Amino acid sequence: MRRNVKILFLIGTVWMFFLFYYMHSDSETVSKEENVALRLIKQHPESEETESSPQTQEYGTLGTAASGRGVAYFDEAAYVAGGAKDIDPYVRNRFNQAASDALPSNRAIPDTRNAMCRLKKFDADLPQTSVIITFHNEARSTLLRTIVSVINRSPEHLLKEIILVDDFSDNAEDGAALRSINKVRVIRNSKREGLMRSRVRGAGAARAPTLTFLDSHVECNAHWLEPLLQRIKEDPTRVVCPIIDVISMDTFQYIGASADLRGGFDWNLVFKWEYLSHQERSARLADPTQVIRTPMIAGGLFSMDRQYFEKLGRYDMKMDVWGGENLEISFSFESVEQVIRTPMIAGGLFSMDRQYFEKLGRYDMKMDVWGGENLEISFRVWQCGGSLEIVPCSRVGHVFRKRHPYTFPGGSGAVFARNTRRAAEVWMDDYKELYYRSQPLAKSVDYGDLSERRALRVRLHCKPFKWYLQHVYPELKVPALPGASRALRQGQHCLDTMGHVVDGTLGMYPCHNMGGNQEWRYEGGQITHHSLCISLSEDFSTAILASCDVNDDLQHWDIKGTMVKHAKMDACLDTDKTMPYLAPCDPDKPSQQFTM
Repeated sequence: MRRNVKILFLIGTVWMFFLFYYMHSDSETVSKEENVALRLIKQHPESEETESSPQTQEYGTLGTAASGRGVAYFDEAAYVAGGAKDIDPYVRNRFNQAASDALPSNRAIPDTRNAMCRLKKFDADLPQTSVIITFHNEARSTLLRTIVSVINRSPEHLLKEIILVDDFSDNAEDGAALRSINKVRVIRNSKREGLMRSRVRGAGAARAPTLTFLDSHVECNAHWLEPLLQRIKEDPTRVVCPIIDVISMDTFQYIGASADLRGGFDWNLVFKWEYLSHQERSARLADPTQVIRTPMIAGGLFSMDRQYFEKLGRYDMKMDVWGGENLEISFSFESVEQVIRTPMIAGGLFSMDRQYFEKLGRYDMKMDVWGGENLEISFRVWQCGGSLEIVPCSRVGHVFRKRHPYTFPGGSGAVFARNTRRAAEVWMDDYKELYYRSQPLAKSVDYGDLSERRALRVRLHCKPFKWYLQHVYPELKVPALPGASRALRQGQHCLDTMGHVVDGTLGMYPCHNMGGNQEWRYEGGQITHHSLCISLSEDFSTAILASCDVNDDLQHWDIKGTMVKHAKMDACLDTDKTMPYLAPCDPDKPSQQFTM
């Protein structure tokens, strides 16, 4: 008995020793061998090229490390320690840089995908992608973690390269030091160019058939790339985005986001996340006979076209007896409801076909720094024949900040208004007036020359914005569209508010063609200037300003030809060259002739 106890004790001791050894050796493997992103050996011929010039600080040069012998590792600790820091860890990047610096580049993150995604199959011949990351003064630890997550969590054969575009960071070594990492190429701008021009520059250097744009403070999750490339392979006009998980700006905790969100906006044209419509669910409750779109069938009873059955690959002939075949065939179907068609993308993370990116006009190169580019590319993709999708089986975490650390020449508000106005003027047709109604100050911001972008819209035969509202974003509530803003002109003089408000008189003033006090709209029978309407004084003789009221008969006019006739009286607007008043209509009288 005692001998048996000794034997059992010895076996247990040996087992515990081997368990400890296995766990210890495995932890070393995770910390080094599994972090293949930091291996500096150049195993891929395309990574061994030296671009035009080895001097990375020259505008227009690219850099990769020279071919290595054996296995060496990027000195992560030295790279992070060499970055800029402040006493307050939030000052430089508007997130807790100390928390980021304390984390390894290959830290483990939770797999936030739906369990069904882990069973999904993808084509073996997916196109390669060039990942383009632009940055300006990014925290080194955050930038490195972005790169490492791309390399470690992407199939090696699908990742052609990572192109870093350093948008003139204060320290050129922030990017240049990363050239020694496999597949990393570096471009440094010789001056600050902003997000849009930097991304276009990176795309111009790309060598893969697809482009993937990422912000510089993200972490790619497990199998994030394959679902995106699958959708592009099936239709090159798709612009596809992952679900964007949240990385806490304070603790850098990785938090899974809801899969029931899509991108949208209000008439201020500010991007927002919104929950998916419950339209199908509500319709089902109202009509129990409505067809239900299902992500899965039971498998025992179904009908389908015979040729489609053959094309789809029939059944998996190596499955045995019973079970799982319904799962497999359900995943084979083109499941539209699994992919979220979104009216707008956030803009920081998306993939698209490289040739389609070029054909579609890349980015608006006259937009500055940041802001509004997601609005512009979203309108352009939809209106010019493409589509925007959020792919739920692709997940990428993003550090969301409460405000931006970037510097904006002229101020962030002016830059955003300029960029947004460029998008509105090119793509929104008359609906841009709803934006200006929401953001009246934007109209005073100069938007520059739009001739190239307007010519692009004509060349691509793009649809009107009304089509976008009807077919892409019918959920967006559209207020009554105001009439076009015009001047009410008589010769060289125009009807002018003279700066007056309610009960103020109107005047005739030399036309200056700058809108302002001479800006009028004719809608619903009323002649309006913002919230004011042309009405009549108590004795009905003089035209005055009043707060608009659709029920006030004194505010209703008929504009017929060149005459402005009051809707309730047989009288017309007349002038004495300085002030408008009401007089009997006389079509032969020049002082009653107006053009609007």
